[in-house]
Order: sequence, then C-alpha cells, then structure tokens
Amino acid sequence: MIRRLRSGALWTVKYQGADPFGGPVLKPMSVLKAMSILAWAKTSGYIDLFSAHDDDLLGWDPDDPEDYKNPKHPIHEELRAIKAVMDKAGLKMHMITCSLHGHPMFTAGGFTNRDAAIRVLAIKKALRCAWIGNFLGAEFITYWVARDGFESVVCVPSRRDNSPLEWLRQALNIISASCKANRYTIKHGTIEPKCNEPRGAMYIALVGAALALIATLDDPDFWGVNPEIPQHSAMGNQHPFLEVMHATDQKKLFFLHIGGQIPGQFDDDFPTLVGEGQETMVLIFKYLDEIGWNGVIEFDCHALRSDLGYGLSEEEVEEIFKQFLAFNSLMYTLIEQVLVPRLMNNAMLAMALDDLDRPQHSPPERLEKYAALLADPDPENIAVLLATKVSVGGIQRWRQDHLMVEFALKLALYGVDAADLELLATTPGLLVGRDGK
Repeated sequence: MIRRLRSGALWTVKYQGADPFGGPVLKPMSVLKAMSILAWAKTSGYIDLFSAHDDDLLGWDPDDPEDYKNPKHPIHEELRAIKAVMDKAGLKMHMITCSLHGHPMFTAGGFTNRDAAIRVLAIKKALRCAWIGNFLGAEFITYWVARDGFESVVCVPSRRDNSPLEWLRQALNIISASCKANRYTIKHGTIEPKCNEPRGAMYIALVGAALALIATLDDPDFWGVNPEIPQHSAMGNQHPFLEVMHATDQKKLFFLHIGGQIPGQFDDDFPTLVGEGQETMVLIFKYLDEIGWNGVIEFDCHALRSDLGYGLSEEEVEEIFKQFLAFNSLMYTLIEQVLVPRLMNNAMLAMALDDLDRPQHSPPERLEKYAALLADPDPENIAVLLATKVSVGGIQRWRQDHLMVEFALKLALYGVDAADLELLATTPGLLVGRDGK
C-alpha cells in the first residue's frame, strides 16, 4: 500500500456554484479566507499540499501584464499575506496553473488565438503565473487546455507554419525555458488534456495527444501530463484506465487529478467517488500500486451545486467547504487503504487472474520459449521465431474465463464473505436454472 501526498485546489474552495444555466449561489470568498480553509485541511490531516490558478490568487490587468516586475506593486504585499497563512499551517504549494479562460479576451483561445497580440499576452500571463508559483514555492506549472480549441472545424488554421499546434509549441517552449533560466522552484510542467468544454473541441483532447505534443517540444523532459480522472476522460467516453496506463508507460504521469463523473456528460467535477465508475477508480489505483507510482493526488472537483444554499452565512459556507475537503480525503483513503488492499490481498481474485494470465493451450515450456522469443528483438531470436513451426491443429482449444475474474473481483471489492456465499449456494433457483438443472 502506497501512501501518496494529497493536494487541495484553491479554486474548489472559492467555487460559487455557478453553471451555464444559473449564476453564482454563494458570495465571492476572499483569497485569505479560502486559504484559511485549506490551512485548516492541512492541520487536520486531510491535505498535504495545495494548488491554485493565478487568477484565484491575484487579479490580472492586461494593461499592466508585467506588474510583478514593480517591487512597489500591491501584489507583493498580497503574496506575502498568502505566504504567511501557508507558513503558519506548514502548507506548501504543489502546482500553479495559468487561467487562460476567465478573461473575455481569451474567448477564442489563449496560446492558440488567431490574434498574435493576444497570444503574446497569454504567454506574458503564463510567465507572470510562473513567477507567482516561484514566489510561493510551487514545484509544477500546468497548462490546462482552457479555451484552446474550436467550434467549427472548417475555421481551424491549417497552414503548417501557422497552426494552433505550432503556436502551442512556441508558448510551452518559452515557459520551460523561462522557468529554467530564472532557476525557479518550478521543476516541471504538465499538460492537462480535455476533449471539450468550454470549446466544442480541444486541440489537446486526450493523454495521447499531450504525449505526442510533448515529444516535439524543445525540452520534453521538462513536460509531463496530469490527467483528470474520471472526469475529462469519461466526458468523451474514453476509458480513464487507458489514459493512466499510457501516461505511466511513457513515465510522464507527474501527478493525478481526481474527482467524480458520469460518462458522456459535461464536466460534472463531482467529489471523489460520486457519480459512476467507482470500480474503475479502484482498479486504477490498484494498477498504480502494482507499478509503484507514488505521485501526488490532487482533488480537482467541487462541492455539489445542490449542496450550496442561497443566503447562507459565512460560517455555514466555511463548514460546507471543510466538509467537502474532508469528504474527498476520506473517499480517497477508502480507495487507498481499504479497497485496493482488499483486492491486492484477495486469494480468490489473485488465483483467477493468475489462471487468466496462463491459458493452458500449449505446454508451459513452449509458452515460455515463445514469450522469450517475442520479448527480445535480437536478430537471432527473430530468425528462430520465423523458423518455429506452430501447428494450428496442435493447439488445444481454450477460453479465458473472464466471467470468473469478474465474479472474484465483485466478491473482493464489495466484501462478500463466506456467509454470503453460503446464502447464495442455498437459495433455490439463484445459481441453477428454473428447472433445477
């Protein structure tokens, strides 16, 4: 069992309950008040770190995009006040991400906006964001795809030297170079893919697209991915397990965002284990335990809008968000310390999976020989493999018993014990046909 560090996000505590069909339910919360709730969560043991959008920490004026270079600007005092709350609680910053979706000028994109002047402002904003992250000690800077996408595919720029992907490369290359040149605390950047919303389609929709882009950057070692599971994967009916598997295969899963989602819907951002696909979440973390992945888990979701009430007092709102942070931490603890160990230590499931991995359609020694030849692309092995005679008629007919594995999984995951099995076996007609056969 791996005990991973957990991070809470400032924006989740400042959530006002707005959605496309209704305005805010709650009044705006000050940065210091929101930070005090995160500090409470740290001292209470629910989170270890925190993350934030730049706009949630400081206001941004496009007419003064490099305000941070003026040591007398009020933002320096504001950041010192935030840092004081952090230091008192022993709360460190994990990641900062640049908001390229909030300001109206980014309606048609930030890094991929057709207007080169807006692209320059977007990059300036990202560099300011990196400076803020360094001031507060962040280790990562994240590019969330925000509004970098399109609604009408015929309007997508298609010239090779003037394409959205080239503009993305330019922006990300500048960010990584700046972080290194300034020797910031930021050691790595991540890309957080999303298939749609707020745009009809995003240029970096899935983990695979992010990995492909990273391979073309000037400093690919600087960049990794932080998928949001199950939300962003499940929105487009992709399987979040595959997103995580692809990222870990490339050693690019730098950290992980989690929450809850109903597949095929808009970005629900439900709290952890709320919605659907709870089994998949447990199996993802079983897989991560098996490969020894020990990155940070970040709760990138929000309280249910229906749990927020109009006209609540400040104390009531504070209690709602404390409960929200506690719930996420407890649900992840349930996955990490109860459900995953239950699966890892279940003898019946282990036996069923072992049988699935070793189908007896050929003698074990032949299986090992074939596997060794396939695993090693040495020219001699290839020659032996091509010369190997395999008789289809000599292969025994077999099947993999997936149903038995699923049965064992359900028994393990839901805590079915011997008494439950005895009840199943003694209930007439439950495990046999209606005619008793």
